[in-house]
Amino acid sequence: MKQIDKLLITGVFLILIVVSCNKDEPDNEEVTAIALNIEFNVSYSGTAVINLWERGHNLYFLIDYPDYTPYDNFHEFVSPYYLQIGHKFVSPYEFEPGYYTISGFWDWNDSEIWEDYEPYISSATIDITGYSQPKINIFVVDKSQPDDDGWVEGEIRYSGTNFGSHHIYLDVFYNDEVEYAIQLSNNPINLIEGPAGYFSNLAPGLNCWLRYYLDINDNGFYDSDEPIDLETWINISPGLPTKIDVELH
Repeated sequence: MKQIDKLLITGVFLILIVVSCNKDEPDNEEVTAIALNIEFNVSYSGTAVINLWERGHNLYFLIDYPDYTPYDNFHEFVSPYYLQIGHKFVSPYEFEPGYYTISGFWDWNDSEIWEDYEPYISSATIDITGYSQPKINIFVVDKSQPDDDGWVEGEIRYSGTNFGSHHIYLDVFYNDEVEYAIQLSNNPINLIEGPAGYFSNLAPGLNCWLRYYLDINDNGFYDSDEPIDLETWINISPGLPTKIDVELH
């Protein structure tokens, strides 16, 4: 009986060894590199500010991969507030393993092309191995200087019935007193014929009210019966435009 007990124990021991060997086999399989999305952490410490009626502007990412057709560019809609506290997001498509260069710009005039004055993405590189989530820190940099003038631009429309040609003015004020008036039109304009574009420089860092009006009596001052747009509070970003479309009525 003692001999039989010994054989049974030996048999169980052999079975346990076989099971243990089979369990370890998957760890020896080769892992394949795959295409992955990039996780971006974008930050900005410049002088651009946001106005109440704007949410932000598109930040365009330009992707370059040497010896290969450049990847499709993409954009992310962001405001200065979110960039200044840090904005994280994941790329809309995956990238094959490789070495990439990333650049781009912050499209402040919404033209979808980079203007010389617009903030830009400081060029960065990333090596995607295809084995783990690629992450990269991106920094947006001002192209302008803090003491550069900002400006307002846009389109002026008129919904009234006055058929004459007159100048358009922009009043800048802080409280009840007008600090200065800007004549936006070089020549009298008949807005009944259609809208007119405008552009005006303003001092950097200026926080003020803007009032647009059509000078019907041609005296160079606003009168209460003249076509006007709602007064608008604005913060001027140095070296950058603020787009305001105006409806005079």
